[in-house]
Amino acid sequence: MSKKVIAIVALAAAIAVSSGVIAFTGSNQKNNPSTAPTSATASVDNGSVDSDDSSDAEILDPPELDPSDFVEETYPEEETNAPELPTSYDESIEPSVPYEEQIISTTMSIKYVVDHSTGAETSPRVAFGKDYNYCYAAFSSDKSFEMCVDPSSGMILHGTYAIYGNVVSVQYDNGLGAEYDILNDENGDITHIIVSHGDYDIYFGVD
Repeated sequence: MSKKVIAIVALAAAIAVSSGVIAFTGSNQKNNPSTAPTSATASVDNGSVDSDDSSDAEILDPPELDPSDFVEETYPEEETNAPELPTSYDESIEPSVPYEEQIISTTMSIKYVVDHSTGAETSPRVAFGKDYNYCYAAFSSDKSFEMCVDPSSGMILHGTYAIYGNVVSVQYDNGLGAEYDILNDENGDITHIIVSHGDYDIYFGVD
């Protein structure tokens, strides 16, 4: 065999071996696709870890608060519109019509009730029940009077009376006595008589 033929055969063999090695390497890379990405992932992860400085951040204590910095809000007290209890306009006024004549010309009913223990006005319904409208005070020209302050029982008090200035002095049939203040207006006319009964002051007024 000539040297030329031997050289051609050796060249062909070398090419064949080289092709097989390349093929084998490409096949091996296809069968192990995770090799390169793993390296890339590790590189990315290392970059993120290196750039995170939160673990080294300084933790600051919260500032101390001064109680004087807080101002308590205040609200105005709600005003009540409760009516004021009546009083005499002027006790020194000389009435144009004597009280004795005025007091016998009308029957008085309950207008206001004041609790002795609190000094506050209360509802007549609370004090005397739902039939409190039947309570009354009536004075006669013969100096006798009658009064109903217990409509549930229907009991009526009787007695005699006399007027001294701005006071009605009464004597009950059971022997007990009492004095009731007279309230007047600017003309000297009677507006109310205050009767003390039990736990209450009853303002009997002209209807």
